[in-house]
Amino acid sequence: MFESTGTGVAQLHEDAAALAAGVDVNVCGAEADEALAEVLAAGRQLDLLTCRLIERVDRSGQFGVDGAGSTTAFIRSRINERAEWAAKRVAVARALVDRLPHTAKTAEAGRLGLEHAHVIDHATRRIDDPAPILVRMPSPPALAPPRPHLPT
Repeated sequence: MFESTGTGVAQLHEDAAALAAGVDVNVCGAEADEALAEVLAAGRQLDLLTCRLIERVDRSGQFGVDGAGSTTAFIRSRINERAEWAAKRVAVARALVDRLPHTAKTAEAGRLGLEHAHVIDHATRRIDDPAPILVRMPSPPALAPPRPHLPT
């Protein structure tokens, strides 16, 4: 485990920069494919980490220390990204804590990413009572028994 969140993130950044610098035309396709699968999975966890850190900056009021009027404005100034980029992450960060704890757990397990969480957030934003969406799917119909093999 990391000594602190900041120390761990700094080490992660350094390691990612070194890995990125090591990918060039000499990396074979199979090696790139294997690494890509891991990097995409790590990217999902980094998106979740980003959302969780944004939520803490948001809820603690830290975003206003430098005079930012909103968390979205604060994030935009930190990374020099579009308002939509920042707003999506702020919305998902809040939703994962406030309304979507199961989605957060699924993201922790690596089974969905930021885009999925955003769609779930957007689709459920106006639902006050989750009971109507917790409908059990019907059981699949029983499969017919296999047909016996006939001698030829």
